[in-house]
Amino acid sequence: MLRGFAARTQQSYVEAIYRMAKHYRRDPCEYSAQDVQAYLLHMVQERHLSYSTMNQAACAASFLYAGVLGRKREDFQIPMAKVPPKLPQILTREEIARLLAHCTAMQRMLLQTIYAAGLRISEACTLRRGSKAGNTFSLKSKPPTNQGVGCGHQPIGDTAPFPVKRVPDE
Repeated sequence: MLRGFAARTQQSYVEAIYRMAKHYRRDPCEYSAQDVQAYLLHMVQERHLSYSTMNQAACAASFLYAGVLGRKREDFQIPMAKVPPKLPQILTREEIARLLAHCTAMQRMLLQTIYAAGLRISEACTLRRGSKAGNTFSLKSKPPTNQGVGCGHQPIGDTAPFPVKRVPDE
């Protein structure tokens, strides 16, 4: 292995430099920092490739110029793309009410409990009916951490959410 890189990383770097050489049709040793930046911009704007693909090409170019060709890092700055965060889609109160209107009583109770408790999908999948009457749920997981999402909303619909009881993992 070269410098501790995994075989797949080495292969990805070689392919990224090959694609850049194919794009410019000349030796990669001749590229300037502006050439590399223009190619990275071309990857995202014209070829519509993902930011992670662009970052992989940037890492490959950085390794080639600093690690292999010995150019100074300060002379050859290659920017990394910041992947824009994906924000969750927020439903309006009317959309939530319409959704709940098409649910059975049990489904509505479950959805309202998940919403009111601010559970993540993985936590909601561990919910179990906690009583024979079916009016409580047990959750076998750690309490949710504050992820910047408020859960102090008023319940929607005519049925209030039922209490969630946390049960320690066995």
